[in-house]
Amino acid sequence: MTIDEILALPVDKAVEKLKVAQDLPDYEKELALQYNPEDHDVFDHTLRPAKSVKRSTGNLDSSGKEITETVSEDVNRIAVPFQKLIVNRAVGFLLGNPAKIKSTAENPQQKTLVEMVEKTLKDNKDQYFNRKLVRTVKSECQAAELWHLQEDPLFWKKTVTNVNSIFKLRVKLLSPSAGDKLYPFFDETGDMTGFSRGYKLKDDDGKEVEHFDTWTAQTIIERDKPGGSDWTETRIANQYQKIPVIFYPQPQAEWADVQSMIERYETKASNFGDTNDYFGAPMVKVIGNVRSLPSKSTQGKVIQMETGGKAEYMSWTQAPESEKLEFEMLEKQIYACTQTPNISFDQMKALGRDLSGFAIMLLFADAHMKVQNDIELFGEMFQRRLNLLKHICGTVINVSLAGEVDLLEIEPVFTPYLPENVKEQVEILSIARANQALISNETAMENNPLVSSVDEELKRMDADEKAQSARAQEELGGSFNLT
Repeated sequence: MTIDEILALPVDKAVEKLKVAQDLPDYEKELALQYNPEDHDVFDHTLRPAKSVKRSTGNLDSSGKEITETVSEDVNRIAVPFQKLIVNRAVGFLLGNPAKIKSTAENPQQKTLVEMVEKTLKDNKDQYFNRKLVRTVKSECQAAELWHLQEDPLFWKKTVTNVNSIFKLRVKLLSPSAGDKLYPFFDETGDMTGFSRGYKLKDDDGKEVEHFDTWTAQTIIERDKPGGSDWTETRIANQYQKIPVIFYPQPQAEWADVQSMIERYETKASNFGDTNDYFGAPMVKVIGNVRSLPSKSTQGKVIQMETGGKAEYMSWTQAPESEKLEFEMLEKQIYACTQTPNISFDQMKALGRDLSGFAIMLLFADAHMKVQNDIELFGEMFQRRLNLLKHICGTVINVSLAGEVDLLEIEPVFTPYLPENVKEQVEILSIARANQALISNETAMENNPLVSSVDEELKRMDADEKAQSARAQEELGGSFNLT
């Protein structure tokens, strides 16, 4: 069925047809439990139960035998947040340098349209919104951004000229963790012809009311169930003539391929903690009867024993080498299989600080190849976002630019993060320029961390130069004019 045929059905049946979730991992039952360390399997008492330990009560029965009791003793539960680390590093390399836009604007109208898109992105703090969006997609496997108009009579008058609209564009992030159920609808060619969102809001009495909204290129439908009754529906024409939603799906979580390794690592780490609790501290083995034991505050502790008694320390000389090898192997495979660079402090310290630019590029080559894979999704969706903003800015907010919308091309540009060796770059450019000046004095001043105001600093330097010139002229008896 097409989206129009579904929307022609009675409301209950239409909602049922539209509530078809994508074949993606379940956030609540799977992804959230893996992403949040406190929900990892090592904290599940069913999967990792406490130990039953027999201990002495300090009492004897009627026959003189020691009375023991069995108690439950909790085990170590060590969670390692590899999932968050993998996601955060992926976000950092993709958007450590904020995504930019490139355009083919040729005439003043197209330049105004580009300026409107840029101002809209900046107003929505796109460099921070993008990071939050990518982190959500990589950890929840789906998210969407919903664009809508908001009234602001002064917005365009502040910077952009020749725009008289009182509306600006705002964006809202939709995600499973925010309580949103996302239902894109695709036709037989793979084009998204409809998008629905299920969510709940509290009414004036504090009761939750179920909502289910749908967008098509022609219509926006808002539905709710007040008091848990039947659906009520409101339909309005879609003035954008495009679905104002960009849907981001990811087939599996960023850490999916190494989840079993992470679970093994946490299990081994927890078991190792238990072993250390038992054998890490020295124990005393006593043979024979003990007459007295020292208190913990006694200096030069002595155990008094009967004749023939013997006491000696029991110590665990070292952890098995196989344990260490498994920890190292698991950690390396977790990083390698997710193309996540290990840039911990200890690793970076071992590399030293004088790496060449080429060496740095080789060091992060795998991470950059992962960025190129990420651009397959986020590059396409960012392009759809730009096309949507260009369309709404030119056909709804400022209709005088409608003729330029299809002529103007805007595309996103990603620059993967890479630590820079600035000294090396400057030396290469200096050689290429035959030691001629590379930048102006003002540009150098702008990049000087000791300068807070470039204009004020230039005035001070000019005053210093004039004072120095005047002193030099006085010393030469005024016979030379150095200015």
